[in-house]
Amino acid sequence: MEFSKNGISIILKKSLGESDEIFFNRGLFIISQPKLNNFQELIKLSKVWSNHKYKGCVYSYSLNKQITDMEKHMD
Repeated sequence: MEFSKNGISIILKKSLGESDEIFFNRGLFIISQPKLNNFQELIKLSKVWSNHKYKGCVYSYSLNKQITDMEKHMD
């Protein structure tokens, strides 16, 4: 699926077993980031973010801080 914002677009594939809601929000999480330099890293962080947000997974303090800071860029 293609996500676009501010003239930038990305193509993202839905993970096996991922709900439409989580996939859509994960795409928004990625496309909302001000820097899309390392797309593969953003995909990984979006999965960590969705696990934290929707499944209650807990990660290290620094990783939790990183994804919550990134979440602030979502509109």
